[in-house]
Amino acid sequence: MENKNSKYLDKNQLLVIAKENHIPDVYFDEVYDYYLKEIVEVEKEDGIDDKAESALFSTLDYFKKFDSQIIKGHSLEWAKLYASNIDEDEEAKLFNDAFLALSKVDHNKAIYELEKHCKLIGADELYTKHFIFLMIELEGSKNPSPHQQATSYSKIYNEQIALGRSNIFAHQYADLLASEDENECSCFTYAKYYEEAIQNGKSMQDYLQSKPQSILPIIILFLKKYNMMFQMF
Repeated sequence: MENKNSKYLDKNQLLVIAKENHIPDVYFDEVYDYYLKEIVEVEKEDGIDDKAESALFSTLDYFKKFDSQIIKGHSLEWAKLYASNIDEDEEAKLFNDAFLALSKVDHNKAIYELEKHCKLIGADELYTKHFIFLMIELEGSKNPSPHQQATSYSKIYNEQIALGRSNIFAHQYADLLASEDENECSCFTYAKYYEEAIQNGKSMQDYLQSKPQSILPIIILFLKKYNMMFQMF
């Protein structure tokens, strides 16, 4: 599709701007395609005084976001999806939107991009597994962000292991506490009961049913954690 509107840059004019902004030739066609789409979008808007300037600004901004992901080693598909989310500058939202969009097309490739991201930031195995788990569970747009939760999870888990706690306890406690949804006491008690349930060969639901009503807050936490309806008793 060619640009027929004289107030906008033609392909050769945009190429000059691209070179001035150090856009590699290999990505110029991607940038030009985005520019043409942006012209269509700004023409639909009534409140923009200088539509030509707006289209160019958005295109250059798109490339900055696009290039930031290419430099980090992400794929072309990922970079395009990431950069296309121009309505929000928040890193976590852009990252989450790119993951969700790519996951709809190729879930395995989306997971691969998450793994690549974790490697690039030097994340440990605990962080990586928890971060990917949160993204898959659609926690990407929540606060604390998956990055914040995974960072806290790794730290808390290792602290509990150092104190002699089991892997089962450490995981449940770190998972709950890192989400910042519950107080420390509730997280500790829940993790303790979960550990006891596993050690006694019972499900958490069956184990809690044998406990007195005084642990109702923990029962409620269990139901919330697994999104269960209140039909346990």
